[in-house]
Amino acid sequence: MKSNILIIIIILVSFFTCGCYSGPLSKKDVALIHKDINHMYEAFENGDFSLILNNTHDSILKLVGSKQIFEKMLDRAIEQAKSNGLKYINNKLYQPDNLYIVGKEEICFIPRVSTLKIDGKTVTRKGFMIAIRKKGESKWKYLDGAGFKQNPNSLWLIFPKLPRDVKLPENYDKIHYDER
Repeated sequence: MKSNILIIIIILVSFFTCGCYSGPLSKKDVALIHKDINHMYEAFENGDFSLILNNTHDSILKLVGSKQIFEKMLDRAIEQAKSNGLKYINNKLYQPDNLYIVGKEEICFIPRVSTLKIDGKTVTRKGFMIAIRKKGESKWKYLDGAGFKQNPNSLWLIFPKLPRDVKLPENYDKIHYDER
């Protein structure tokens, strides 16, 4: 009898302390996430990094060192994009597959396909955004999955309790050189 209780306790403890699949997101959450992400793309293209800064998950601030450093990085990225003539042609967001409970946060991966023109090239970017919120809250924060192209395993440095069997959406760029 004691061993059965011990087994149940171990199962419950492991269930509540590991990253666990929670199921699909509500239509309302998906609509909010898509709206937020589209506004962030518009803000980037228009040279306004304040919306991006306010909607970026805090983990990136820890990685780069501070909010001020991240602000400077965003400012440089926007300036570089402007000088290279960045223009988004199309940005299509898709339904996230699953919602994961990871510690005190909920996480989902939003696949996207973007087409943009930059520096005489058309780039088709297949990637994803990561939406993160604290359990019980409605405000989402975001990370761009492009940062995980070179090292997808670094995602587990930020979210160590994320299940290791999570399948990330495709993440690559296809460059087409425009004829001049």
